Amino acid sequence: MAANRIEITDEIRAKLEAEKERSGIGVRQLMRGRRGEYPEGLRADMVDGWIAGRTATARRDHLDWVLRAWASYTPSEPKKDPGPARIELSDSQIATLQAEVERTGLGAINILKHAPTPLPKGLNHQKVQRWISGETRTAIADHWELVLSLYASFPQDTEN
Repeated sequence: MAANRIEITDEIRAKLEAEKERSGIGVRQLMRGRRGEYPEGLRADMVDGWIAGRTATARRDHLDWVLRAWASYTPSEPKKDPGPARIELSDSQIATLQAEVERTGLGAINILKHAPTPLPKGLNHQKVQRWISGETRTAIADHWELVLSLYASFPQDTEN
């Protein structure tokens, strides 16, 4: 066997398989975007052959690179969508909303009739009513601001 080649033993094969399992990625994904980092001539199908036992030897630099790359691989944290910004509604905020309902004479259903359509996802008259009653103490900030701005755009109810 040439000096620059190494035999793919059962132990090496098990190590490759264990790293593949631990990382959760295959060799193609391991090599993706890293052209120029891995040794010339290394191909994913070669590594697949080592793991499957179809190939008995490998270039030492190829095997060393694959083992190092897998050993140093740490999966990136999945990006979590934090969703829309939420706020805790204070007693004062709820009192302000209740005062606006009283001032304008418009309840949850009627105020939303004046909102731009379509309504923002998740905003409905039931939610607004729960804010008014104080039953719900959180809100999506944009929803809260929209409802307050709608109330602010109306004059005093002259029938009260």
